[in-house]
Amino acid sequence: EYSNGFESPRAYIEKVRPYFLKVGHELLDTARGQLEAQGLTVTTVLVEANGGRVSELIADHAAKSKSELIVLGTHGRRGVQHLLLGSDAEQVARIAPVPVMLVRDTIGHAISRTGEQEVIKNNAFHTPTDE
Repeated sequence: EYSNGFESPRAYIEKVRPYFLKVGHELLDTARGQLEAQGLTVTTVLVEANGGRVSELIADHAAKSKSELIVLGTHGRRGVQHLLLGSDAEQVARIAPVPVMLVRDTIGHAISRTGEQEVIKNNAFHTPTDE
């Protein structure tokens, strides 16, 4: 199943949207399970933008839910792509009422809101050293 952006409203309502929601919940459930297995308390939320700015919805939800940390994936775009497409994750980091951790991928690097870089080793975050 996939979306090309040209589905009829009926196909979108009956197939595409439910599929995206299902996959989104599965992704969040998997991530939550991995973090809870490491002893962390985790809450995941899937929010539909419905025309709102994603960054504002995330920041507002963090404030209302009294979150301690926002963790977001990012594409790590640079240059013209970044200029043209912008970054919802970057905007969240600017306006969020709590610390934000931007994660580029599952086996690479994470960049914290303070700009410090951390490396994921054996499914745990570590500050890089001269090792």
